[in-house]
Amino acid sequence: MNLYRRFATRKNGRQMTHPQQYMEMRDEIVRMEQYLSRAIKHAKRYCDANDKLNTMIKEFGDFFYEVSKTEGEEFGTASRRFGKVMNDVAVSKQSQLIQLVFIQPCSKAITEFEESGKLHQKYLKKAEQCKAQEDLVKNFAQNKKDSVKFHQEEEKLKMLESVRDQLFMESYKYAVEQIKKKNTQNFSEMIELFSTFKAHYHESFLLTEDALPQFDMLKSSAQEKALLLDATTNRRNSIGSSLATETPTTDNLLTDDYTTSVSTPKTWVHHKRQPSKDPASMVPIAQCVIIHEFHSEGQDEINLVPGDVALIFDNTDPEWWMGCTRREKRMGYIPSSFCFSVQDTRNVQNVTALYDLRVNDPNVELEFNKNDVLNITEKRADGWWFGTNVRTKKSGLIPSNYTNACRLFEGT
Repeated sequence: MNLYRRFATRKNGRQMTHPQQYMEMRDEIVRMEQYLSRAIKHAKRYCDANDKLNTMIKEFGDFFYEVSKTEGEEFGTASRRFGKVMNDVAVSKQSQLIQLVFIQPCSKAITEFEESGKLHQKYLKKAEQCKAQEDLVKNFAQNKKDSVKFHQEEEKLKMLESVRDQLFMESYKYAVEQIKKKNTQNFSEMIELFSTFKAHYHESFLLTEDALPQFDMLKSSAQEKALLLDATTNRRNSIGSSLATETPTTDNLLTDDYTTSVSTPKTWVHHKRQPSKDPASMVPIAQCVIIHEFHSEGQDEINLVPGDVALIFDNTDPEWWMGCTRREKRMGYIPSSFCFSVQDTRNVQNVTALYDLRVNDPNVELEFNKNDVLNITEKRADGWWFGTNVRTKKSGLIPSNYTNACRLFEGT
């Protein structure tokens, strides 16, 4: 008999997901933990060797500096300068840099990965108990004897399943969060720490102006991943939470002759009312840009293409907005997590591009050249702004650190 509930998230926030995807996430977390552990060992070994070398160099520097006091003017001056150079080399911040931008954030990530592993082990242990109890119930069902004992063991199985399901959802949500952090939070933190180090130790850690665009592109890439993952994993997580809090039903799971039947998967219903079919008769309350592809599964929904512009007429439902797009000029429901909303187009700020930017997806991001004037219509905390290139008249997402507004804010 199979009394397991199926945990899932439908495609694009609607299709149910199999636990196999959870196991794939767990495998990825284990690989990341093992990789970071090995990398930290190598980094610490390098830091130890670097510190020993710096100590020796400093001793040489001190020696030459002391020698300069007893030698003649010409040789003494040369010795003093050489000693100062060696002392400057000895206090270079290489070890501090590695500690700051690599070892610390990686150690934090490993701690979180270990916590994910503990939650996973709790779930596996309870799953084993459920499997043993299920075998026991199967045995009673096949023998068709002692119906009282059968129902007692069946109730015990349901209780074990309830605990197992709760542990699964806790481990599942934590695993989703770790996968998202891998590409967003931890990486962004490392970049920010690197920026801080560069600002404070620019004399001892050389980062030329030629490397700045590549460095900024790396940061922009991390922010782009954060934006897209927020549109998918957050939605998967929220739907998983709703499934976890649902009270399971055991109707039709067990027939009178103790055979197994599988209940129909739950349909994700977003609205009962039908959208209006005449956008011209309504006044839009917001405008947004589509950032992720979406395939509708009903006449009341709209297909979405990255880069398309949508007008929103009703956003009372936080997950599904009613609106129309430039491509499909009809009313329908749009998943809000797939939109980059422009809240107030009247608050426009002109900024200047510091670098050239070429993007992989011009339908979502905005390309521009150095010194182009950009009209910014929305600023977000993650560093991605929305605006229009005055020269090309095209609109899209803009990494704020490519504009002079970022330098003005930093006082550089």
